[in-house]
Amino acid sequence: KRIPTEPTVRPAGAVDGQQWGFFRPGDIFQLTTQQDVSRFTGSGHLDWKPLDFLTGQATVGLDYTARRTVDFQAYGTGPDFATLRQGTRDDNRDEISHYTADGNLTATRRLTSRLTSETIVGVQYLKDYFFGNRAGGDILAPGSQNLGSAAQPNVNEVTTTSVTLGAYAQEKLGLNDRLYVTGGIRTDRNSAFGSQSRTTVYPKAEASWVVSEEPFFPRLPISSLRLRFAYGATGRRPVSTDALLYLGANTASITGADVPGLIISSLGNPNLKPERTTGYETGLELGFAGNAADLKFTYYHNHTKDELVRVPLAPSIGATANRLENLGEVENHGLELELNVTTDPSRALSASFDIAASRNTNKLLTLGEGIPTIVNGLTRDSVGFPLNGYWDYPITGYGDANGNGIIEMSEVTVDSVARYLGSSIPLNEVTGNVALNLFHNKVQLSTLLDYRGDFKVRNLTEYFRCTSGASGFNCGADNVQSTPAFDQARAVAGRTGADHFTNAGYIENGNFLKMRTLSLVYTAPQSWAHAIFHASTLRVALTARNLFTITNYSGVDPEVNGAASANNPDAAVLDFLTQPPVTSYLVRVSLGF
Repeated sequence: KRIPTEPTVRPAGAVDGQQWGFFRPGDIFQLTTQQDVSRFTGSGHLDWKPLDFLTGQATVGLDYTARRTVDFQAYGTGPDFATLRQGTRDDNRDEISHYTADGNLTATRRLTSRLTSETIVGVQYLKDYFFGNRAGGDILAPGSQNLGSAAQPNVNEVTTTSVTLGAYAQEKLGLNDRLYVTGGIRTDRNSAFGSQSRTTVYPKAEASWVVSEEPFFPRLPISSLRLRFAYGATGRRPVSTDALLYLGANTASITGADVPGLIISSLGNPNLKPERTTGYETGLELGFAGNAADLKFTYYHNHTKDELVRVPLAPSIGATANRLENLGEVENHGLELELNVTTDPSRALSASFDIAASRNTNKLLTLGEGIPTIVNGLTRDSVGFPLNGYWDYPITGYGDANGNGIIEMSEVTVDSVARYLGSSIPLNEVTGNVALNLFHNKVQLSTLLDYRGDFKVRNLTEYFRCTSGASGFNCGADNVQSTPAFDQARAVAGRTGADHFTNAGYIENGNFLKMRTLSLVYTAPQSWAHAIFHASTLRVALTARNLFTITNYSGVDPEVNGAASANNPDAAVLDFLTQPPVTSYLVRVSLGF
């Protein structure tokens, strides 16, 4: 084995065999995590028809969740890191509410024998509410599970609210029940917009023509043909507090006593408005052999302006590190293709095959005057390149010059300029679904395959194991002489002592093929259902999920993501000590009476 020459830096409180992030199973199993969730989902709907040609409807709904999460480590148990063995407890309680209300009137009339009209006007109200109460404490009294005994209490409270009020109108004209033209407009006001930009307007227009129903359409193997085109605008709002200047509570020490105080938490932006995307899509739908097979093709092109960009602020301002501004412009376009085939070779057998493929690309056009690039760790938003792309110093060469079988720092060369390494999101996607119905639909077998390609994943788990002194250099590249030269080279180049130390060797291709589901459903004879359960129907379903993954990615799974969250859905894919999607098996028995 190789012995690294770099000193091993270990966290305070760690003992032999126990380092941060890598504790014995017995210590981990002493931790207690509990979560209780109560959820209510309800809705109400009202229909109204005052005139023969006029109908109205109203819908209201509420999705309410109450959640309590408790994390507890008793005194003298669990991982021995910092003060955790002296006891710690967190008790977090959240309320999450989503309110919706929608009302509209629809007027449907036949203007002539060939021309029809449908007019819709409506209003919509949406409200998202989140309240979180955070209570925690460290250094508990021996035997205590009560936060009141904590020597170091920690409390916090979070409330966020977002309200949208929208109105819309749409006119749809139909000619000969074959050609349809639609125009519409929507206006939104949202509480997350800045005080100077409260309202935004989104138009739309679309057309659809069933060419195959026209008298001039020739007799072809094509049984149906529809052409379509659409143009419209949409937007993405900022987070509810991004536009606000607000203060945060803080404790200050004055003459030896802790007193409450306030600090600037956000400068806000009164001119903040939503990202605005305008675009068009065009496509066609073809049916063959009496629509036993159909093909759908779509091309789309979108242009986004007022892209929400976090602009760094000078530390001397004494506020947050950045502020959200509407600066960027992004171009996005892609292709989508879908093929569906249904066949019935016999009365006892039928099958369907569905495949969908897409290719999407995007490019940042501008970030505003004087801002060519926004750097976020190893990802960048750089003009002329895809959003959130990976950038770092590529490894330009390596070799075992002295022939000792070990790649050393002097034998690795790294580029002096950071380069674009690839997209952090898949640009290519293909899904395939096959379903078979056997024995007059008594047995149904189906599977779903999923391919993602042309993207990169940051294998931070392996980087941490191979280059961090805190982990003790515990990977094969550091300790096993027969490890491939490239794996040794990327570990050497990733250490802080290397020239232009780089993560580039750990930015890997994430292409993969997964079997998402495999399902078998059996419908038993009615006599069995009655004899066994006194029921009228009996169905048994066996389902397996995430059965296998085919990939060249060296980590556990290229689909894991330890970075994205509800508040940061655009974060680059990052694999860092992250649990992959698990394989699961489900047995379901359904009875009908």
